[in-house]
Amino acid sequence: MENRTFYFAPLEGITDYIYRNTYHRLFEPMDAYFIPFLTPDKNGKLSRRQRRDVLPENNEGLHVIPQILTNKEEEFFKWCPTTGRTRIPGGQS
Repeated sequence: MENRTFYFAPLEGITDYIYRNTYHRLFEPMDAYFIPFLTPDKNGKLSRRQRRDVLPENNEGLHVIPQILTNKEEEFFKWCPTTGRTRIPGGQS
């Protein structure tokens, strides 16, 4: 049988960490779960709901992929420091 990879697509306001964990426990687990867009506010902060949604303790045993939506490079790298990158290729240092 062919190996296939299955991803769980997000639905804003519906597929939070509680939904992902319930689905993972009750149905065929997905290979990865995309988290709805994280959108920092004008001060570069996430809402309480968004912070809860990405906490490691709320996603144990799941391969989750956060999606960051911002037009500010510094905010992007603030929320994904594990990339090890210091700038976007072609962008300003």
